[in-house]
Amino acid sequence: TDTLRGVLDAPLDGTLRLRDVPRAARVTELRFELPAAGTLSAEALAACFADHAGDYAARVAHLGFRPLRGFLTGAIDLVARHDGRWW
Repeated sequence: TDTLRGVLDAPLDGTLRLRDVPRAARVTELRFELPAAGTLSAEALAACFADHAGDYAARVAHLGFRPLRGFLTGAIDLVARHDGRWW
């Protein structure tokens, strides 16, 4: 429970904490389904991360999976809105 409290109380940006985001401003377990018509490869994914996540891109480039065909499905743990920004 101390770990969970630490996550809820950790600042996201300045003083905003997960604990402060009201239910009306968040979606939990947001499901998604994206077409992946042979264009999603480890290299393409790494290039995207290089633009937005720095050093993480080098690790992604070494995942070694075949290009995806069909659909990529999953869930985003939490999407929240605060002061006009999405998290």
